[in-house]
Amino acid sequence: MSIHDDTHYPARECNPRNGIPNLVARLAAGQSVTIAYFGGSIPAQQGWRVASRLWLQQQYPAAAISEINAALGGTGSDLGVFRLFHDVLRQAPDLAFVEFAVNDGGRPPDLILRSMEGIIRQIRRHLP
Repeated sequence: MSIHDDTHYPARECNPRNGIPNLVARLAAGQSVTIAYFGGSIPAQQGWRVASRLWLQQQYPAAAISEINAALGGTGSDLGVFRLFHDVLRQAPDLAFVEFAVNDGGRPPDLILRSMEGIIRQIRRHLP
């Protein structure tokens, strides 16, 4: 699939979806929620990955929140495209954070665009 293939998801500059109402409803109902943190060394650290999960747990104490730590230091979005299914999608998370900004720094912008679009398209296809 090329970045110009609009068969499944036509490209739009902005597509507001009113937040993440399905996730919030599940959290408010005290259901189980799984969050994937996918990227390079930034989500691998004990910083914002842990802080965001703990914040959600404090906001929704009845919910069982688990995480998928799918971070692999030193990798960029170009490898992420190929790791995504095995490391994230097959576990069917309810929310996915994707962060390759640091490791993608200095790479050709066209490569970053194609890689990140490939990641987003795979997520939308497997977990609509």
